[in-house]
Amino acid sequence: MTDLSLQEMVQLAALQRDPVEWQAQWQRHRGRGIILDGVVQRTARNQLELIGFAPLWRDEPILLALDDLQLLSFLPLDRPQRLIFGWRLDRIERTASGWVVRPMPQSAVLFTDAATLQALSPVELGEDLPEVLQRQADWLATLGL
Repeated sequence: MTDLSLQEMVQLAALQRDPVEWQAQWQRHRGRGIILDGVVQRTARNQLELIGFAPLWRDEPILLALDDLQLLSFLPLDRPQRLIFGWRLDRIERTASGWVVRPMPQSAVLFTDAATLQALSPVELGEDLPEVLQRQADWLATLGL
């Protein structure tokens, strides 16, 4: 486990010139759990995005490859929906359009229990938390999960 933010991990990847050394370093970060709370929607290009998540590293965007998460492909995200979800980090890669943070495809989880989530979160989760958790529980029940 590491206390580094996604931006700090991108910085480590960008500054490491030796690919062998980077692979050795990366093994300490791969599989790290990430928890996100935000509004997710499909773009005009049918890609999932976390609205308002737009970090940069040296003017290069850091993108989340949410479409890699298999569970999210089954959710009704044609309109913006607040999600509280987690996943495990697979890799960070540089592309022509910036840095891409890739999750392990089968690692997505939706939070459905307020006590568990509040134990993990140092911030107030809002008045709509019960509604969000119930919606997520209903989705999982519909999917048979």
